[in-house]
Amino acid sequence: MENKVIIAKMKKELIIGIVIVLVLVVGGLFLFQSPEDSFSDDSDFNEEDSSQNSDKFIVANPIDLDEIAFISQFRSCMGHDFSGINTDGEKETNRSMKHYVTQKNGIESAKAFAPFNGQIVMAVETQIGKGMNVYIEADDASGWVFIFYHIDLEQGLKERSRVTAGEIMGHSAVLKSNNFDFALKTFERVGQIFETPFYHMTDEVLAEYEKRGLTAENIVIPKEQRDASPCNYSQDSGRGSDEQVILQITQ
Repeated sequence: MENKVIIAKMKKELIIGIVIVLVLVVGGLFLFQSPEDSFSDDSDFNEEDSSQNSDKFIVANPIDLDEIAFISQFRSCMGHDFSGINTDGEKETNRSMKHYVTQKNGIESAKAFAPFNGQIVMAVETQIGKGMNVYIEADDASGWVFIFYHIDLEQGLKERSRVTAGEIMGHSAVLKSNNFDFALKTFERVGQIFETPFYHMTDEVLAEYEKRGLTAENIVIPKEQRDASPCNYSQDSGRGSDEQVILQITQ
């Protein structure tokens, strides 16, 4: 009889021990679960998140419009494939979700200005004669990064440097071409989110473009229009030359 009691007690203790171990294991998995493990594809894309184009955090013009001839449209076929997820969480492909900026004849090197107060979070050298790709993160719009492609930074500026809205950051590197480009991204767990900077410019900055015939509407090709006629960069290298807005001369 005594042996049976001892055995029963041992079984009870064993069961309790197993339960404790299971609780610890499951709890540990939950505690150390990575953000990617717990992420739902549509959890970060509710109506509030997708309306970010109402945030006007670009408070200074990133370029001098007197130096510029034309700017390519968002979703044009110019350049190369530069596409990803839009602010509605939709995957886009075979299009250029940035803007190419072509200088006027006679302009040796166009100026590039900080579009907001922020910090240079990355500055990457490209091939010889094509300058650097420079990423600037906004102070007042956490997560958004404005990118200049192919510019030469001003002396003293580098990664982690602070910049002030309107400050000259550098000049276009045009040893091999007469254009450079800029883009706007934010980085989420689903990937890179692409947006046109023109949706985030203040009314004052946009007014500078509107005087020259460029608006936040005509600088963007609608997604549905591009979907119906996607780019083919391997065959149509010249396609997209008409997908740009020519800046008018002002008095």
